[in-house]
Amino acid sequence: MHGSDYDLRLLWDLTKFRPAEVFDTMLAAQLIGRERIGLASLLEEYLGIHHPKDSQKADWSRRPLPPKMLNYAAGDVAHLFEIHRILTDELTRLGRLDWHRQKCRWQIDVATVGFPEENVHAWRIGPSRGMSPRALAALYELWHWREAEAKRLDRPPFKVMSNDYLAKLALAVADGSHREVYERLPNGLRRGPSRGLLETLERGLERDPKSLPRRDTRGPRPDPLDAEELARQDRIKSHRDKVAHELQIDATLIASRSQIAQLCRAPAEADKVLQPWQVDLLRPVLESFVAQ
Repeated sequence: MHGSDYDLRLLWDLTKFRPAEVFDTMLAAQLIGRERIGLASLLEEYLGIHHPKDSQKADWSRRPLPPKMLNYAAGDVAHLFEIHRILTDELTRLGRLDWHRQKCRWQIDVATVGFPEENVHAWRIGPSRGMSPRALAALYELWHWREAEAKRLDRPPFKVMSNDYLAKLALAVADGSHREVYERLPNGLRRGPSRGLLETLERGLERDPKSLPRRDTRGPRPDPLDAEELARQDRIKSHRDKVAHELQIDATLIASRSQIAQLCRAPAEADKVLQPWQVDLLRPVLESFVAQ
């Protein structure tokens, strides 16, 4: 599989299927230090095969699927075994095949956690920053309308309406021009299969902005790092970056920022935070803390 995270979570969520083993070609490309890790890039460089992305965001609910889309779907998997063979040889040459096995096992384990719980603030899309309370109230109604329509039509939300249109309509509600803006929308948005858009705009106009879910800024926060922990954090990061440079891989593959923050507090518990291969790479600096 290429980029197996979402697919494994989906398989677990729908069928409780857990594979015994996975070879993730994207993880393999990262571990050998490739800058371009997309499947199209791997096919182009290793096999000289051009795999266009123009069907990536096509409407896959249409039937029958046209030949172009069928060919795209087949091309997504047709050469994975050949790519697998090439990447396995490269990982073996670099002595990183076991690193890859560990990461793939971790990917399988993480998938059984499932998808994150629904976020009550998911409607606060990028353009919401800086919006007035009235525009936010309209955006809240529009986002939830889009979610309901996506489920009813069995389509991804972006196929119902883009974030840009949601923001444009929300701002129009705030300045009182939503009916005019609505009338200027493409026919596909006004008269397409989606229903209730104009009524949603009216609800956005009527909703009390004070009724919107508020971000909970309270809750426990970890204590700030003390001087000793900050010094450890700097040393761990410096060592990680040096090793990553020598291996010519992305430093976050060895340890992420949040993992380093955990390690600087409890370096002796690295095996609870990292995979064995990552611990091995950081062992010199971690052991220097434990020995103190």
